[in-house]
Amino acid sequence: MRIRPVVMTIAGSDSSGGAGLQADLKTFTSLGVFGTTVITGLTAQNTTGVKKVLEVPVDFVEAQFDAIMEDFDIKFAKTGMLASNKIIEVVKRKILEYGIKLVLDPVMISKAGSPLTTEDITKSLLELARNSIIITPNSYEAERLTGEKITDKESLIKVAKKLTEITGCNAVVKGGERLKGLDIAVVDNDIVELSGKFVDTRNSHGSGDVFSASLTAYLAKGYSLKDSIRMAKDFTANSLIYSLDMGKGVGPVDSFAAIERVYELGQGLIEISNFIELIKEKYTKTLEAYLTADEKGNIGFKSSYGDVISLSDGLSLDDKQLKVNGTLKININNIIADTLKLSNRKVGISLPLSIKISRLIDKHLVQLTESGLNGNGIIKGSFIVITSNDFNQLLELLQKGENNE
Repeated sequence: MRIRPVVMTIAGSDSSGGAGLQADLKTFTSLGVFGTTVITGLTAQNTTGVKKVLEVPVDFVEAQFDAIMEDFDIKFAKTGMLASNKIIEVVKRKILEYGIKLVLDPVMISKAGSPLTTEDITKSLLELARNSIIITPNSYEAERLTGEKITDKESLIKVAKKLTEITGCNAVVKGGERLKGLDIAVVDNDIVELSGKFVDTRNSHGSGDVFSASLTAYLAKGYSLKDSIRMAKDFTANSLIYSLDMGKGVGPVDSFAAIERVYELGQGLIEISNFIELIKEKYTKTLEAYLTADEKGNIGFKSSYGDVISLSDGLSLDDKQLKVNGTLKININNIIADTLKLSNRKVGISLPLSIKISRLIDKHLVQLTESGLNGNGIIKGSFIVITSNDFNQLLELLQKGENNE
């Protein structure tokens, strides 16, 4: 019997799919927890903005809580859009009734500074924070909650500490673009500086939701609060690095990128391993036409994320037997890996330059390119890297050269 930790998002729906409960559920799934939803509002929106908002009736919000909690054992939940004071009040009552540990994402003001609520909910959010384990505002929301301005690192720390003093709960204040990605957490009165490479992208829709959702997921999986904050920071940064340039406005971050990147590498290891075995069993003679005992070749696989798998010490011939040297490695520096990263093709093989290679070029089976974009052959010193879209096509090309005397 398989089970997963179950968590809850108490949030609004984003019809464009980039933020809100949709972003929460994608993040939960990517991190291996099962997500349930208490929907507090519906939005008609896309990447260019919010067109209309419909608040869910309070009694229906309450009914969703009760239906979920009578069936699931939920210890952690997070909030998103709580559009009114009466919605916040019922959320507070329900988390206390069921003993839920709450990650409060006080959605009030966008990362650009635009208001997202129709009424002042500051006092209600502060009261809810007093019954939460952590609050995760962006810099604009933190300014609204504390009445202080954030202009630099020192003021960011000051506001984070004041927010903790006001609410009695832990806090992460996100500096965002204003402070080049610097966040400050106050956990059990300890100040934790969360720095990292600033991801300069306009496609940041949903990043705040991904942070609070991943923090909730890590807590549900048993990590400490400090560790969960750090891992949520890294997970969100990764979703920003691989954000999607979709729509006509601010595109969404991609919380699925982390899991897909690992999956593609797993598939790549299978593909390249199968290709090596196929050559060893049936096509060693084909490689004999291109390799010598003195010079090694190599093969590589590139994922859509630019990660390259290759052999640590290449391929060689030993008494006319194909010899695999070393093991498969990810993103090591060698000719095949460095060249595939420039190419727009998926797989490649590096071979020493020879008369056989010259004939492939003369017959236009290999078309030379410097950029790696317009052809399938790139010369690197005394080697050539031949690229293709899959290993079968690559093998067919090499066979044509073998038979092309």
